[in-house]
Amino acid sequence: MKPWKLQGVMALLLFATLPQASRANRWCGILPLESKSPDVQYLFRNSIEIGHYQTESTVAPNAWRGLLPLKSSRADVERLLGPPTGLVASSYSYETKEEKVRVLYSQGSCEPSLEGQWKVPADTVLSITVFPQTTVLVNSLRLDKRIYKRSQEVHPENWVWYVSSETGVMVHAIQNNGCEEVMSITYRTARKDEHLRCPKQGKTDGNRL
Repeated sequence: MKPWKLQGVMALLLFATLPQASRANRWCGILPLESKSPDVQYLFRNSIEIGHYQTESTVAPNAWRGLLPLKSSRADVERLLGPPTGLVASSYSYETKEEKVRVLYSQGSCEPSLEGQWKVPADTVLSITVFPQTTVLVNSLRLDKRIYKRSQEVHPENWVWYVSSETGVMVHAIQNNGCEEVMSITYRTARKDEHLRCPKQGKTDGNRL
């Protein structure tokens, strides 16, 4: 399995631990989207409309609500989201009214992690995974097909991924009745961040998108 897919599976396992709204309220075609059109960054919330999910062109594509992997700290996260509600698979859990959030932090400069080894201090954000708690369809995110590569699993055959190695953003969706509903969006390190990657990493540290 490709490393970025392993990250997606981990995100899905985290999703399984979350209290879920009724499926009748989550699948596309049953519950209409709000009038505002989300963009990877609102879920992405401060970027160009994935706007309910992004909206400001000055915000990095892999930033969520102003939080940026390799730049933001645990203190930044907790100023925005409050204290964590739990710890699952090395990621800290947070909640808002609209989404569940999982944040993976550095354990220290060049310490191993699910996101590899990076030259950043302890408690620096390495990745952010957002689980929408309302129905969000992939086609509402306005993903740039020149940047996001789509792939689909053979099993489960309804799993779909949109991955941008340039921006470090990964969207995991599930197909249902001809629609693709977003299950999670993960904001990771971008290609431009490679200068902060620690050298001479082992085979288990190949988590580049």
